Amino acid sequence: MADKFDRGLERLKSFYQAHQSDPRLVESYGYFFAHPFTPINLKRLRAIIDFSASHKSSPRLFDACCGGGLISLMLSMMGASVVGVDANEDEIAVAQMARNELGLTSVEFQCGDAVKVIGAAPPQSFDQVLFAYAIHHVPQYHDLMANAFNALKDDGRLIVNEENRSSPVFRLKHVLRGVIQRDTDDEHQLSFSELTLLHQQTGFRIESAVGIDVVPLPMRYQWCLVMESCKTP
Repeated sequence: MADKFDRGLERLKSFYQAHQSDPRLVESYGYFFAHPFTPINLKRLRAIIDFSASHKSSPRLFDACCGGGLISLMLSMMGASVVGVDANEDEIAVAQMARNELGLTSVEFQCGDAVKVIGAAPPQSFDQVLFAYAIHHVPQYHDLMANAFNALKDDGRLIVNEENRSSPVFRLKHVLRGVIQRDTDDEHQLSFSELTLLHQQTGFRIESAVGIDVVPLPMRYQWCLVMESCKTP
């Protein structure tokens, strides 16, 4: 598993290095290979892969707000069959370029509204649904969660990765963002408690959670959260 992860990561890094002059790759790939928080981002990527693999070896997976497709591509290389959706045309163009250059056939990308696309999926279409830094981008996040519930198989899993608004690191970043960018709009970022409640309200039970931070803290204050949930009977 570790060797497979490392090989996949190396392939994605080579793709990034070959195209790093393309500004479209700065956020989608730069965060994982050329950013002060690269270690944090690689840990959350590993947690997502581990949760996916521990549930099912070759899942059919929906990746909402997939951006440039790095996580979708990684999951595909680990054995998943992936549908990645994002509303940003440039991001999807990057994802498709990477898919083609890497020769991956078990992942497809669509430009569209993730809430509507997963909402249109037949019931029980997917083994897993992934929201990696997706919820805070979607104003209708309750609808996104409810649609995921309907699209998941009865034994399916929801994997959610979000920053935690209760984290001291997040709060510091928020202050610095206001000073440097004159911008304190963190969209719809939720706290650990709010994320937990959202799962409960939309029919999910959190089975496992991983907290990732630069300092050791209790889970509810960890900066980056990765949660694996099942459907409540």
